[in-house]
Amino acid sequence: MKEQAIRYLSRNVPLHIDMLEALRRHDVPVLYVSDRACLLQTRHKGMAQLACDDADAGEAALRAAGELYLVVSHGKAAWDAVKRVYPTYDSRRPCRRPARLRRTRWIGSTM
Repeated sequence: MKEQAIRYLSRNVPLHIDMLEALRRHDVPVLYVSDRACLLQTRHKGMAQLACDDADAGEAALRAAGELYLVVSHGKAAWDAVKRVYPTYDSRRPCRRPARLRRTRWIGSTM
């Protein structure tokens, strides 16, 4: 399952880099993977990351995983799937952070 998840996520590396790195570095469990969706458990049970091609595929992944209390959605289709399966979730806007490719300090950084 891990190899299939890496193949799926590698189709859009910039969007799924954190999921790919979690698989490569931490060996996180793959809760669901198909040719249209991938759902990874984070280090904590009940928390997951979802990437999918469309909301139907994402919904299938979420329903297969069981109850989750936090889902990080990668892309609009994943966001829509989470809203379908968990309509009462307190949904926030998608996270947008710049990628820091070098270990240099940013102005105002506390690194």
